Amino acid sequence: MQDLKKIILPYLKGLPFIVAVLLLSILIALRLIYLTNPLYESVVKIKLDDKSLGMGNSNLYKDFDYFTSSNKISAEIEILKSNFLIEKTIKNIDWQISYYRNGDFRTTELLKNSPFVILKKDKSYFKKTILVSLIFLTEDSVQISWEGGVNKLSFDDTFIVGNDTLVLKKNTTAFTTKQALNISGAFSFSLNDVKTLTTSIVLPSLDVTSVDNDVPIVRISLKHQLPFKAQEFVDQLAKEYIKDYVEDKNSIATETISFINERLEEIGDKLISSEKAIEEFKKSYKIVNTRQETETGLKQTSQIEIQLINLELESTAIDAVESYVSSKKNFLKAAPSYLEFSGALYNGMIENIKNSQATIEKLKMKYNENHPKVKVEKEIIDQNVEYIKEAIKQSRISIHKKKEKLLEELNLAHGKFVHLPKLEKDLLRLERAFNLNQKTYNFLSEKKVESNIAAASSMSFHRIIQFGSLPKKPVSPNKTLILFVSSFLGMLIGVGGIWLKKYVNSYIEDRSDYESLSNVEVVGVIPKIEDLNANNESFLPIVNLIISKFLSDGSLTIAITSAVSNEGKTFIANGVAKALRDLDYPVTLIDLNTYNPTISNNNDLYGRTGWTNYETKTVYSAPFKIISSGTHKLSFSEIIGNHEFEERWKEMTSINAITIIDTPASIYCMDVSKVLSASELVINVVRANFTKQDYVIQADLLKERYGLKNIYTIINCVNNTINASGDFIGSRFSYSEKKNVVNRLIDYYRTYVRK
Repeated sequence: MQDLKKIILPYLKGLPFIVAVLLLSILIALRLIYLTNPLYESVVKIKLDDKSLGMGNSNLYKDFDYFTSSNKISAEIEILKSNFLIEKTIKNIDWQISYYRNGDFRTTELLKNSPFVILKKDKSYFKKTILVSLIFLTEDSVQISWEGGVNKLSFDDTFIVGNDTLVLKKNTTAFTTKQALNISGAFSFSLNDVKTLTTSIVLPSLDVTSVDNDVPIVRISLKHQLPFKAQEFVDQLAKEYIKDYVEDKNSIATETISFINERLEEIGDKLISSEKAIEEFKKSYKIVNTRQETETGLKQTSQIEIQLINLELESTAIDAVESYVSSKKNFLKAAPSYLEFSGALYNGMIENIKNSQATIEKLKMKYNENHPKVKVEKEIIDQNVEYIKEAIKQSRISIHKKKEKLLEELNLAHGKFVHLPKLEKDLLRLERAFNLNQKTYNFLSEKKVESNIAAASSMSFHRIIQFGSLPKKPVSPNKTLILFVSSFLGMLIGVGGIWLKKYVNSYIEDRSDYESLSNVEVVGVIPKIEDLNANNESFLPIVNLIISKFLSDGSLTIAITSAVSNEGKTFIANGVAKALRDLDYPVTLIDLNTYNPTISNNNDLYGRTGWTNYETKTVYSAPFKIISSGTHKLSFSEIIGNHEFEERWKEMTSINAITIIDTPASIYCMDVSKVLSASELVINVVRANFTKQDYVIQADLLKERYGLKNIYTIINCVNNTINASGDFIGSRFSYSEKKNVVNRLIDYYRTYVRK
């Protein structure tokens, strides 16, 4: 808890600094707001056509908006921010001349409240931006100056700037208003060119964004000193975007039609040439339908081959019959193959032969072979055999002729297929060229119809869903944000400054700082005391500790020292002495600080006899006595080195009293160690926010070097929120009477701020 209180204490002490920095930052912010020209913002929203969901996706309107593609919002945003479209917009609004009132810290643009007007014969923009200064000499005369010269004019006078002729007119509307028009001070007007307006005025303050990545709505906003100009520009930019979109679409459609017409004429000629080439090719090779003719030829060849096979079968059958009738003598015992019966004639004759053979066999049973009936039947058999042989001979001749004819036809049919691959290849090439030209021609014809529809249509499915409104309040500077940020920064700087001061502070602030650097025990702390002559209640805790711990036989020698001067050792010595006096203890306060005899001066003892006046005996009987350093101007080393010093010291310590000795700073005077070694109690004084941390170890060096056993430290001039033990307790005014606000602020200042 004490650590937290210790962290808070510097900020409580530095609260006035924090408040001062905070107020200063707020004042700077207010001044910045006053010196900054207010900017007004006007917003326009455009809904882009969504090809997947919008009207442009319907079949009815696809041809009307044919050249629109799937919308890319980022691409449309870049178009809206392009110099081309911005310059086109500027050319359609009246921004040729701008009027300004020049102040010491800012320049404000004027519109209707300008006391003068510059007229130009045409509405075209200037070729170069020229800034012209204007000062009113009288209510009806002015002096203008620019880079090219100086001229004095009256209203309705004509003057030339650059290559342009201009007329100065009085703004009667501004002069006839109820409020008095102030024409004192400096004015100026700017003759603008389009490129400068684009790059210097519009682009830095133009913002084009999408409302959402998934929503095809574009937001266009412009910030300008004049509300009317902000509204005028964004409205005109949206209109120019839609107009340029339609014009660009129609221009592309017109160019496409011209291109398609040229290509149609060229492809038409190629198509006619392809048709003629196919026709001549078919005529030259007598081709009607290659595929059908090929199929017919194949069928004819198959039929001829089948006929040849049949002839071979017939020839084989005839050979078998001939062999049968020639080799067989008994036709009843041998049976011919079925192939031999290739016709009804042969079958009938074979049947007759077998019948005759059967008759012979029957006749042999009655007659011999020479019998006439037997011979008749044999003759019948021989006649049939001869007839069959003759028939076979004639059949062979007939088969041979048929075979020769069929082979001739087969060779002729095969000859038709020799050049078929080349003919088909050539015909296929010609047909491919024809089909390609025909498809191209048909495609271009369709696109020509679509392009004619697109060129005739002026529709666009991009539409403005919100026009710009005339802004009433400025959007910049943002007073609330600026004041908040400035207040935050002011508080941050104030707190940071205090933290930095504490971080780089090399002084002792409280007990914990001292104890972290020294092994010498702290016997107590003394708060800041405004009235040095007030009661000594702040010393009572320390005095009571001294009495209880060190005072045993009624006498005690206390040497009070410090590392450097101005740490308050004289103040501590005087306070402890008076506190002991108030407790009815006999006290002797000796001023041996010859470098700064403050005790002697404060008690009107300067120049009186004292310690160094060894010829005079010092009386120690009074219950509270202050002894000065004496009238002799001796250094502390000379005082210590005098042979009578030890006698005077023994005389002082022999009395039954408490002796308090104020000594010089131990770093400046090393001889003070003799007094410190002879004293029963040594109190080292450290002043808060004054003693550097490097001097803290001085008490440790004295203790180690001179063997000082009873050396203790008192921290002087600590903050009033810390008690005698060194703990943070808050304000000391908790139990005081009720006070008004002024007194409370005074108490706060005394408690936390003033050292």
